[in-house]
Amino acid sequence: PLASISGHLNLEPLRDDATARSACAARRSNLLPQEIAITARQEEQGAPRTPLRPPARATTAPVESGDFTLRSMEPGRYRLTAQPLDENWYVRAVEVPTAFQTASNQTSSKPPATRTPQAATGIQQTNARVPDTPASNATAQMLSTLDLKAGQQLKGVGIRVAEGAASLSGLVTPAAEGTALPASALLRVHLVPADRAQADDPLRHSEATPAGDGTFAFKQLAPGRYLLLVRAAAAGSETPGAPPRLAAWDAAQRARLRLEAEAASVVVELEPCRTRSDFALSYPPAGRK
Repeated sequence: PLASISGHLNLEPLRDDATARSACAARRSNLLPQEIAITARQEEQGAPRTPLRPPARATTAPVESGDFTLRSMEPGRYRLTAQPLDENWYVRAVEVPTAFQTASNQTSSKPPATRTPQAATGIQQTNARVPDTPASNATAQMLSTLDLKAGQQLKGVGIRVAEGAASLSGLVTPAAEGTALPASALLRVHLVPADRAQADDPLRHSEATPAGDGTFAFKQLAPGRYLLLVRAAAAGSETPGAPPRLAAWDAAQRARLRLEAEAASVVVELEPCRTRSDFALSYPPAGRK
């Protein structure tokens, strides 16, 4: 028997008073529930999938009321994605029923994360409420892990999408004059949460691959303070027939990212509805060769 995931999506436009005091006044936009793609993609377990048999995936869009259902899903572990089509909006939170959280934690090999119960901006893991302003963009929104059994009908998933996304773009250049960068496919630019309390939360991390000319871009970011880092891509992050695996999905990689980002000491503050451009990064970062 096949499994399914169903729930409800809520849209959270900016308050009028907040809009009048910010850069969001000129960027107001309306978003319909039907303009948000919700996807669950199966993670590899055991032997890697091949291009002829890529990971299973279910995709849907909510109806006008905000209700949605992902159907015909094989049993396995899935990562959820919620992707608004409007770049002024970002995923604020995903909430999974407590009973499912408990069952998922008991069957998962990963230890449950601990977080403070506060308003959130990002996709939530199955075992905790997400913190206030995690980063989320088109590359890095596949964050919430769910273990589905054959025939399981998971109901009551809540997704909140908020107005006021920020964006960031820039250029990676060689740290030493007269040297060249590695191939862009071998580099990754990371956004790491500046708040140490959120350092082990993969929902607060974003990752982008620079273009051939060294330019990079993040979109649909939640406002907040981040550390910026460019480094070589993690080994095994690419699998044929599947999207890149983000380094922040692995606990050891998150810890390593944190140490390297703190050593580089490149801080960026992202405000609602604002675009930061022409941000310069050097490779290798300070303190590395």
